[in-house]
Amino acid sequence: MSEQNRRMEHERLGSINHAMGLCREDAKGRLGVSGKIGCPSCGTALRYAVSVTNGCIWGKCETGGCLEWIEQGESEGCHTRCIKSTTETGSPM
Repeated sequence: MSEQNRRMEHERLGSINHAMGLCREDAKGRLGVSGKIGCPSCGTALRYAVSVTNGCIWGKCETGGCLEWIEQGESEGCHTRCIKSTTETGSPM
C-alpha cells in the first residue's frame, strides 16, 4: 500500500470513528434503536442502528461511496470489522 493510500485509509477510519461517536451520542445509550444523523463527511443523511444484544453500531451514509461500516461484537466488546464502501467491494453491505 502506498503512503498516499495509507493516509487516505487513516483519514477514512478517523471519519468512521467520528461518525460512530455521533451515532452513539444520538442513540443516548439506548440499545435496539435506529436513527439518522448528518454525515460528518458529506453532510447528507447517515442512517445507523444499534444492536439490542451488544450495543454494536452499523452505519451507512446515503451518499454512495461515502461512510459505511459494520461493528461486530466479540466477548471483549465491539470491534469495527467491515468498513468497505459498496463502491470498493462492488456489493452492498
